[in-house]
Amino acid sequence: MLVAAVDAPPLTNVGPVLPGGTLVLTDDGTGIAAALAQHLRDLGQQVVLTSEEDDLTDPSAVEELLARINDQCGPINGLIHLLPLSPPRDSESWTDRLQREVKSLFLLARGLADELQRAADGGNALLLTATALGGSFGSGTDTSLSDDFSPGQGGIAGLIKSLAHEWPQVLVRVVDVDRRTAVDRLAAVLLAELGDPAGPIEVGYQGERRLTLQCVPSPLEESPNASLPLDRDSTVLLTGGARGITAAVAWELAQRYQPNLILVGRSPLPEDNETPDTAGITGAAELKAALIARLRREGRPASPAIVESAYQRLLHDREIRGNIERLKQAGARVHYYQADVRDETALAAVLDDVYRRFGTIDGVIHGAGVIQDKLIRDKTPESYDRVFGTKVESALILSRRLKWEQLKFCVFFASVAGRFGNRGQSDYAAANEVLSKLAVDLDRRWPGRVVSIAWGPWSTIGMVSELEQHLGQRGLQMISPDIGPLFLDEELRLGRKGECEIVIAGDVGQLACPRGAATETVR
Repeated sequence: MLVAAVDAPPLTNVGPVLPGGTLVLTDDGTGIAAALAQHLRDLGQQVVLTSEEDDLTDPSAVEELLARINDQCGPINGLIHLLPLSPPRDSESWTDRLQREVKSLFLLARGLADELQRAADGGNALLLTATALGGSFGSGTDTSLSDDFSPGQGGIAGLIKSLAHEWPQVLVRVVDVDRRTAVDRLAAVLLAELGDPAGPIEVGYQGERRLTLQCVPSPLEESPNASLPLDRDSTVLLTGGARGITAAVAWELAQRYQPNLILVGRSPLPEDNETPDTAGITGAAELKAALIARLRREGRPASPAIVESAYQRLLHDREIRGNIERLKQAGARVHYYQADVRDETALAAVLDDVYRRFGTIDGVIHGAGVIQDKLIRDKTPESYDRVFGTKVESALILSRRLKWEQLKFCVFFASVAGRFGNRGQSDYAAANEVLSKLAVDLDRRWPGRVVSIAWGPWSTIGMVSELEQHLGQRGLQMISPDIGPLFLDEELRLGRKGECEIVIAGDVGQLACPRGAATETVR
C-alpha cells in the first residue's frame, strides 16, 4: 500500500469542545499560539502559555513546570503543542531540533498522562499538536516541499497516534499546516479542530482543503524488463546485524545477486566454531546446565540472571554464525562490522573502510532498531532516547555520511506502529515516522530511490516474534519470513521513484481503530 493524502470529512459548524480546567499551550514564537490563546480565553477557557525560558527538553524542568502550573492554576485538562511551528533556529543541529520539537512533546505527555486521563473520565480532555510539513504531512501529490521541510516532525505524528491508542477517551489530534499561512488563519483552523472529537487523528490543511492520510492499495505489476541493478560486483550495506529480518532479506539478496554484503551490528562477531562444552546441545535446560558448569569452572558467579544472559548470548551467536554461513553458501561475500550505529565516529569509520575496500556502496538497507514497550506514563527519558535514537540518529548519520550520488537505493525499515500508532510504543512509533518523512525528503534530493517500508510484524523472527500469539489475538496478520524478502525485492525492482512511504502488511486489526482498543493491556 502507498500512504497518500486524501480529502478528510468537512468540519461541521459546531464550536470547540473545551476541556475546562487549565489548558497549556507551548509557544511557537510567531504569534500563532498567542492568537489561539486569546480565542480560547474569549471563550472562557483558562490558558497558560509557556515561555522561551521554559526548557521543555529537560525532564526535571518539565516536571517542575507542570507542578508549578498545577499549584497556581489547578488541574491541567489539556495540552496544545505548537512549538513545532516555530522557525528553525540558527545553527540548530538535527539532534537539538528533534529534542525541542519531539522529545518536549514526549516529556509533556508523559508528565500529563494520569491527569489527562482523569480529566477525560470526568468530562473533556485534549492533546492537540501541530506540524509544519506543508499541509499533507509530506505525502501529497505536490512534490515541491519547502526548503525547511523537517522530517523530524514525523515523530510528532507517530507519538500522537500511539497516544490515541493509550488514551481513547482524550481528544488526540495532530494538525499539519503550511507555515506560510497567515497567523490568524492557522489559529482559526486549530480552534476549529477542537470541535471535531471523532475526526481523524491526522489532519492537514492545504489552502481550504482538509486532508488526512490513508493507506491506498497499490499492487505492483511484474515487468519482464524490470531488474534491480545489482550483481557480484555490487555492494549492499545493511544495518541491524546478522539476525532477524535483516538476515532474512540479506539471504534473498545473496541468492538473487551474490553481492558484497556489509552487515553492521551491535553484537561482536562470534568465533567460527562454538566451544565443545555446548556445541551440539539444543535443549534449553541442558544448555543452561552446561553454561552453569562453565561459569563454575571459571570461578565466576552463576546466578539465574547471569546464566540467562549467557544463554541468550549463545543463542544469538548461533544465529549470527548460521546466518553468515548461509549467506556465503548462497554466493555472497559477507563482511561483518561491529559498531554502535548511533555513534557517528564508529559508523563513519565503517563507511570509510567500505568505500576504501570496495569503491562504492550501491544500496543501503537500514534495519537497526530496538523496542522497550511501556505506556508513556511509565517510560523513562533514557528508554525513549535509546529507542528513538537507535533508528533516527543512525539514519541521520547515514544521510550525512553516504556518498549519495553513487547510491541506487536506500531503504529504511519502518513499522506499522509508526503508520497507525500502537499502545505502549510511543517512542518506537515516533522514530519510524521520522524515517518515513526522511525518505520523502531524501528521495527528492538524491538521484537514487529512497523509500521507507512500514512492515507489519514478521512471524518467528524480528523484534516482536515472541509476541506472535498476542498479536494474532489483536487481529494482526503476521508476515512469513519466506514471503517478506520477496516483497522487498519486488519493491526495489518494480516500485517507482517518488513512492516513498510504503506499507507492507496483512490485516492490521486493532491498530487501525485506536478508539476501540480501550480495554487492551500491554505486555
